[in-house]
Amino acid sequence: MLVRRTNLVPIFEPSQATGDLEIMQLRPLLAAAWWLVLTGWVAALIAPGAAAISAFTALPALGVEVPAYAAFFADDPDGAGRLAAGFVTHPIFLAADRIQLVLAGLAILVVFIGRGIPGSDGGTGRRLASGLPLFSALGCLACYLVFVAPPLAISLDDWRAAALADDAAAASTAYQIFDPLHRSAERLMTGTLASLLVLIAVCGFQSTAKSKKAPR
Repeated sequence: MLVRRTNLVPIFEPSQATGDLEIMQLRPLLAAAWWLVLTGWVAALIAPGAAAISAFTALPALGVEVPAYAAFFADDPDGAGRLAAGFVTHPIFLAADRIQLVLAGLAILVVFIGRGIPGSDGGTGRRLASGLPLFSALGCLACYLVFVAPPLAISLDDWRAAALADDAAAASTAYQIFDPLHRSAERLMTGTLASLLVLIAVCGFQSTAKSKKAPR
């Protein structure tokens, strides 16, 4: 048995060494992909919010309205403007959700291929410092996409249908469901953004510290 074990060692060692060498060669590419993913993910969170602030500020002030809902908002011109702003920004938020899902998947893929977050090697503390905010961002996004986004979309459709039918009672019922879900979505997206900003700061610090320690 000892002879067999000794003979098997050379068979596996070159394969492991080759795998480690391939990871070393991929590290610059993985690091670049990592930063692109993080940058794109943050942009996908900020852009819809900026568009919403602009639309929900400008359109009510301009008196923009959706003619089909004129009866429901006859005494509420600001509400008519907010409805129009919602129609303008809703596709942006849907696109941002899909982009976030793709980028989150790419982040997981980069970590899987590189056997860890780029630049976080060097100890358990470094891995935890970068891993915890990443898990936080992924967790917030998952909670939003799985538990909040579907009922939020349904309640929004219900509210719009009730407003279109000029049914104030049904619109009020739908809004009572929509409003807390919308607030939960805001909190989860804020949590995702905050986690990503912490992750970017930690990864940037670790990369800078590592480059200073590297031999010249």
